[in-house]
Order: sequence, then structure tokens, then C-alpha cells
Amino acid sequence: MNSLAHNRAVCFIALLATLVFSFYSSGSLLAADEPETEIKEEAPQAEMVVAPAEEGEKTFWQTPWPWIIGGAVVVGGGVALALALSGGGGGGDDDNYDLTGHWTLRFKWDTSTSTGGTYWDFSSDKTFRSGDGFTGTWSVSGSSVSIRYSSGTLYTGTLDSNTHMSGTMVSYDGKHGTWYADRSAGGAVSYPEPTMGVGDSDTAGTAQ
Repeated sequence: MNSLAHNRAVCFIALLATLVFSFYSSGSLLAADEPETEIKEEAPQAEMVVAPAEEGEKTFWQTPWPWIIGGAVVVGGGVALALALSGGGGGGDDDNYDLTGHWTLRFKWDTSTSTGGTYWDFSSDKTFRSGDGFTGTWSVSGSSVSIRYSSGTLYTGTLDSNTHMSGTMVSYDGKHGTWYADRSAGGAVSYPEPTMGVGDSDTAGTAQ
């Protein structure tokens, strides 16, 4: 379960606990407000005498505190639920992963005879350039990634970790394929020349 799903589950449990606590508090307070009765039997066949509750120190449930605490919990639960439904509070795209950096790409179109290789350079402004000369934009939502070329070719997939991702792609002219990419391990970045078979398509889906 990713962090967003986990946060939503926790908020749901907190809201459920809030409702149960509020119901119990309200019921206990109402029960505590009922006057106590005492039945005295002075003699057989005698009438029952109902005595009013004695005046004395109030119990916890007879004070305003159960209402104060219950109200605070209800408000807190409402805020937690609102944050969960809005994406965890201050969240949005790229909550869990960030593509920024250099990635080595391997790809194969269904119409190609071999697997091609090149690289992607992702910038923090959500743009990228590929080793075979193309540019476009990228986005991440949770572990789902979308890489769109300016030509319209679209790569979608899943980030299995912060260093590996894979998925499928559809070219601007309707070709399909599969791909995977690995983040460079730091240090000097190598930029290999694009490789592909004769007549195969480049990363954008254009036949060479």
C-alpha cells in the first residue's frame, strides 16, 4: 500500500472512532442526567417512595467535558477526512517519486525486430529530452508515470522503485510497444548513442 492509501485508511479509522466515541459520550451523558430513584419499603403492602437524587458533586459525565472532548474529536476527524480526500494535505503529483535526473532507456515497438536503447534526461521543470533528439513533458502521480513526447507519443508505466520504471507506449501514429528504464547510479553520466535495428523505430515511434 502506498503512503496515500495508508493515510486515507488511517483517516477513515480515525473518523470511525470519532463517531463511536461521540455516540457513547452522548448516551452516557443522557443517562447520567436522569434522576436517581430510591425505592423504600417501609412495610409489606406499603407504597413505594421515590426519593429525588441527592445534591452533591457531579460525576465526569455530568460536566461539560464529555461534550467538549467529543466536539474536539469530531472536528479533528473531519479535518483528517478532508485532508485524506484532498490527497493527503499539501500533496498532489510527485508525492512519492521524482524523475529528475538521467535514466537509461530500453524500448521495443511491436513493429521492430530488436530492442532499442537510448536515454532520457528529466528536468525539474517537468520537461525531458531523449538521446535520439526528442523533447516532451513528464508527470508522476503516486507510483504512476506519464512521459509525453511533443509529437504525441505517450509512454505510461509504474515506478517500481525510485531507480526503476517500466510500462507500455503508444506512438503518435498508433504503434504499441513496451519499455523499461533505470536511473543512473550517480557520478559521471554516460550518454550512449541510440541503438536500434535497421528499419526499427526510434523512441518517438518514427521508423528509421
